Amino acid sequence: MIATIILAAGQSRRMGKAKLLIKYQGESLLKIAIDKALQVSDISYLVVGAKQEYLNEIKNNKVIALNNPNWNEGLASSLRLGIASLDKNVRAALIILPDQPLVEVKHLQKLIKLFDATDKNLVYSKYQETLGVPAIIGRDLFVQVSKITGDKGARVLAVNNEFEWLLLEHYLDIDSPEDLSNILQ
Repeated sequence: MIATIILAAGQSRRMGKAKLLIKYQGESLLKIAIDKALQVSDISYLVVGAKQEYLNEIKNNKVIALNNPNWNEGLASSLRLGIASLDKNVRAALIILPDQPLVEVKHLQKLIKLFDATDKNLVYSKYQETLGVPAIIGRDLFVQVSKITGDKGARVLAVNNEFEWLLLEHYLDIDSPEDLSNILQ
């Protein structure tokens, strides 16, 4: 089983408000991410922290809410919490960020298919000449995830591990009012 971990614990400092509640095509960014996660995995975990109101977006019992009281330590604390919360029969975690609404379900499905077809424990999305999320982390690397600190995510695992990657065609990360303006045009 592959579980999805949706990382939504940040403060949205650059946006100046709870950015994951912003509507895109009639739905909140967070609801869009939750819906995609539920389409590709049997169970999803939503890690919240600074914005507890994000919990109101959960409308399905296949989404497990995790509260990260250490969200201000950076992204790694949410990733560690999500990975540590996984059931023992979860063989991998698909990590997604809800501020990437252009990521299509078919891209997530292709990531899973590539993970299943390889002997590597990491599959990244590649965009703008960088590796990032959405990404899949196999169970064999969960201990390494537990040692990541600061504002770092799954990308740091690429330093010491073999990986595969899949080109992400539609990429935009919404962090600022300018990013939001770009996606709405």
